[in-house]
Amino acid sequence: MSNLLRFIPLVLLLLYLAAKVAPHVQSVDTDEYEPTPSQKGQLEFVSNALKDYPEASEQFRGLYFGLALVVGSDEVILRTTEDVRKAHENAGALAVQAGEIPRIPGYAKAVNDFIISEVGRDNVPLDTAKRKQIIDTFKALAWATNQ
Repeated sequence: MSNLLRFIPLVLLLLYLAAKVAPHVQSVDTDEYEPTPSQKGQLEFVSNALKDYPEASEQFRGLYFGLALVVGSDEVILRTTEDVRKAHENAGALAVQAGEIPRIPGYAKAVNDFIISEVGRDNVPLDTAKRKQIIDTFKALAWATNQ
């Protein structure tokens, strides 16, 4: 019994840390996002590019939900729309170079065209509204990979 008592401080410390960290952990709702009708029309090009690559669809879906989570959580590194664009491009380039995701003809153009149509080309600071717009853009892309 005394062997178990020595773990009580550790358990209490872990419970305390979990209570402090839990409110700061954000989640991305991965199943309930439904793009607008105009977004669905634009996302057709993204979905069509992935038709012959079903194994890559899940990888891209995870990438876009991950980017949505990062954009929603970070307030230090991603300060402008250009920062988000670079993070997206670098994540995709690294995934292709590492062999995690195949190079798909026309896919990058379809995705970039969609992002430009939703977010624009201008480099602007990320306020709450712009951050939400970018999160919704990545969620819409994740939705398109599953169609």
